[in-house]
Amino acid sequence: MKKEAWCNQRVYRLIIEYLLRGGYFETAQKLAEQANVQDICNHSIFEDAKQVEASLLRHETGRCLEWIADNKSRLRRLKSTIETNVRLQDCIELVRQGKRLEAVHYARRHLSNLAKDHWNEEIVKVMGLIGFGIPSRSRAYEQYFNPSRWKLLTEQFRQENAHLMNFSYFNACMCMGLSGTKTPHCRPRQDAQCPTCKPELYALAENLPYTHITHSRLICSFSGEPISGDNQPFMLPNGYVYGANSIAKLRNESGEVVCPRTGDVFPYDQILRLYVM
Repeated sequence: MKKEAWCNQRVYRLIIEYLLRGGYFETAQKLAEQANVQDICNHSIFEDAKQVEASLLRHETGRCLEWIADNKSRLRRLKSTIETNVRLQDCIELVRQGKRLEAVHYARRHLSNLAKDHWNEEIVKVMGLIGFGIPSRSRAYEQYFNPSRWKLLTEQFRQENAHLMNFSYFNACMCMGLSGTKTPHCRPRQDAQCPTCKPELYALAENLPYTHITHSRLICSFSGEPISGDNQPFMLPNGYVYGANSIAKLRNESGEVVCPRTGDVFPYDQILRLYVM
């Protein structure tokens, strides 16, 4: 495989993984088919996650508990609370159905081995809910029967699954690329050719470290050509600097120079030659 084809394939894989992490499964599948990289993408892993999310939104915990069992040791290392929260939700649903005795047996089977430091106020309240049933007047327990709890469980699953999958390679590559071009002079500008100065990317690069540069290279912002002895720098009165080749192109019929950034027009004799030390 040629290097260019390998690089393109790798970029496609990074984009597809990013789409899968964001839940855009159909878009990712179409891109994988178009790029012919279906066999080397982790589509099945994210498809399983999609099914778990769908089951939680249907108020079902079976698929999620299977996922927890498959990743139990890794979740334990992350000190995850998702299994406890899913078990508590099962207890709440049993109470909702009037099956308090089954809820007691369920809690004994799955929650009795919890360490003391894992017992929090919510667990204690759910145990009280099992003991006393659905309160008719107390608002303290209304939140446990709110359907929004399933959305919270779904969101926690997404976060835990993302932790298990580690940091996105797409994000890592983008951060490295932005950091590699970031300098102390980078600022968000709509007309910038520097990727870090693009307003939509500057927000991502703002907290990244600057690139380590021992030898600077000056580039003309208009033409993209290097500033050198053959393309000497000139500064307009408004402070913008362009190479000699660009200055020649920016002169109008009257011999004046038009700044491409601001549209200001300056006489040629007001332009200053710069010297780089």
